[in-house]
Amino acid sequence: ALPFLMVPTSMVFNTSGAWGADSVWQAYVAYSRGNASREAYEESLLKYVYFHNWFDFRRGCQRGEECSTLFYSHAFWIGFAGQSMPILEAQAPVARLRASSVEAWEAS
Repeated sequence: ALPFLMVPTSMVFNTSGAWGADSVWQAYVAYSRGNASREAYEESLLKYVYFHNWFDFRRGCQRGEECSTLFYSHAFWIGFAGQSMPILEAQAPVARLRASSVEAWEAS
């Protein structure tokens, strides 16, 4: 007889927070390697922050609007972590959002 193998549901279906963080990471890696535009990375990060913003969650959604209230994961910190400060310091300017991108996102 063959064994019956099961994978816990939590391993199959990620939360929107985990999926979004992975999406941002993949966009950053593609951008930092020259395989995607800075705009694509910035849009991915801004979308993640918008839909997982704890402060926005507190105000609630307007009628017919999609907002962070609909999601159950909220970001409280976004940044880099690691053991090599020189590597982190080199990556920070690459990952930093441009003010013009944030302003354009807020205007849309």
